[in-house]
Amino acid sequence: MYDIFLWIITFVYVGIVFFISEKVFNSESVFSRKFLHIMMGNLIFIMPFYSSNLVMAIFVTLPIAIVLFLMTDYSPIQIMNSGTTRSGHNLGLFYYAFIWTILLIIFPNNLGIVALSIGAMSYGDGFASVIGGMYGKHIYNLTGDDKTLEGSVGMFCAIIVSSLVIVGFYLLVGASVPSFNVFSLVLIALIATFVESVSPKGLDNIMVPLSTGILYWILTVLL
Repeated sequence: MYDIFLWIITFVYVGIVFFISEKVFNSESVFSRKFLHIMMGNLIFIMPFYSSNLVMAIFVTLPIAIVLFLMTDYSPIQIMNSGTTRSGHNLGLFYYAFIWTILLIIFPNNLGIVALSIGAMSYGDGFASVIGGMYGKHIYNLTGDDKTLEGSVGMFCAIIVSSLVIVGFYLLVGASVPSFNVFSLVLIALIATFVESVSPKGLDNIMVPLSTGILYWILTVLL
């Protein structure tokens, strides 16, 4: 019953965020997409209260991934014409929910690793675009997608700050988090920022959280 209550709260939140992205903000704008990108990341603060990672994967992130795919041009059946989906890489938001599902399955007993990995994507990558769009003047292009130095610095800082907030919250509610030191956090933030800078458009939503999760697992579990 408690999972059902959380499920209702989760999808009410998702619906509100999507409504704001589509109707309140200009759904065709990059800002609208990044608003959705960042705000959806807040679901990591609901994760500790589900009975298991697999419950959230099967009943939350997987259904969201399926719906997002059905909203893309690649779907044989389009259920909704979304400006937010069209405003960036067509599969970008689908990749977002899909890799979240994969991480929950790969790390069923390491909820903190999943949260930190998703945080690197939602907050790090999200603020990289926002800061780069607002203040970016030094442009570079490594794989066919323009990035800015200011955006990359913003991503690095956002990962550091969000990781500390996530760890603090998870410890507060008694959830498991990987034990790491400042050196590990800085190293992971640097590598995640580099991965984002070399990922082709859209694929950063897969590569950033996947690489971050693997690094946390190596540094805090394997070693």
